[in-house]
Amino acid sequence: MKPRDPKARSREALREAVDRYGRDRAGSTARGPEPWPGDLYVLAETDDFPVEWLVVERAPGHCRLVAADTNPALGSTDVPVPAEIEGGPLSVRCAVNLQVGLEILRRGERTGTVALEVLETVRRCLEELAAESSDLPLDEPDPGLEDWRDEVLAPARAALLPSGLEASRPPRRFGLRATVAAVLLFLLAALGGLSALSWRFHRGELQARREVERLVHERRAVEAEHRRQLAALREAQTPAPHPPEPPPPVREPLGPLVNLAYASFYPGESRGTLSEIVVPDQATHLFLLLYVGHQEPCKEYGVEIARHGAPAAFLTVKDLQPLPSQEVSVAVPRAQLPDGSYQLRLYGMCNGGRRELGAYEARLKEDAP
Repeated sequence: MKPRDPKARSREALREAVDRYGRDRAGSTARGPEPWPGDLYVLAETDDFPVEWLVVERAPGHCRLVAADTNPALGSTDVPVPAEIEGGPLSVRCAVNLQVGLEILRRGERTGTVALEVLETVRRCLEELAAESSDLPLDEPDPGLEDWRDEVLAPARAALLPSGLEASRPPRRFGLRATVAAVLLFLLAALGGLSALSWRFHRGELQARREVERLVHERRAVEAEHRRQLAALREAQTPAPHPPEPPPPVREPLGPLVNLAYASFYPGESRGTLSEIVVPDQATHLFLLLYVGHQEPCKEYGVEIARHGAPAAFLTVKDLQPLPSQEVSVAVPRAQLPDGSYQLRLYGMCNGGRRELGAYEARLKEDAP
């Protein structure tokens, strides 16, 4: 049998993709608010977990869903959606899929859509999983991803299944890191509940605390070196022996920075053009996280803040360095940012020139007790 021409196979695959896109596009125009393949939903049943649900297939009376989240850790059965593609940044977990009734999606909230090529990639991954095994993989090289599946993805999937249908699984490792994450999730849920978008603020809080701890350690090291130099200078000026001076009391950590309000800004579709930030009444600083992205790094970064409608910025923060998560962080005193609307502009100094990386609008509002 003569093998088929690769070009002919490519043309046939392209024709099928175009036909499918036409059918999906026509159906999307006529369907109105009904769930459709490619839509992203936040469901009330999984509101306590930082996940969204991607509609992959629709049949009479039910749809097949796949879990999606903003955790950048990926496994062999996950499909990444970069920030520059519609619906990104997301990580689609093909191994976490199930069928639900249409009434569950009709009660949920549609948060966006993904590009057609992403939907096709997810469908192919589901077909490969169906040909091999439909169970969630148990052996993952990344312990953090394994904890994420145990503590977020698996419980979220179980919350959508009728009671008694979730198969029992062997116990998994639950170490100190998982315990700390569970405690943080419980505290955040007790204060007001978690949603899919609030997980970004949780990540910002962890990064802010790590940055504060790093600054405290650096300050203590500088103070210790300063005391050592002073002691050496006194010994050189006073040859007579004298009792050593008692060490100064240990200073408290950066207490004022503990009361932080967090805000994250990402490019592309962000569920609205104006971000409203509710600031607790006890907050002393506003901790901002601005996404830089996977691109050529700059020598340094800066943030300009201007009041809404003002021609020039009243506050400029320079010499910022990116975090390992491709984000730039800056802490601004609350006294410099009273309630109102602001414009934030992120730029980088690259190759001797200035590169504009993003512009955002935000409205600050104090959360009265």
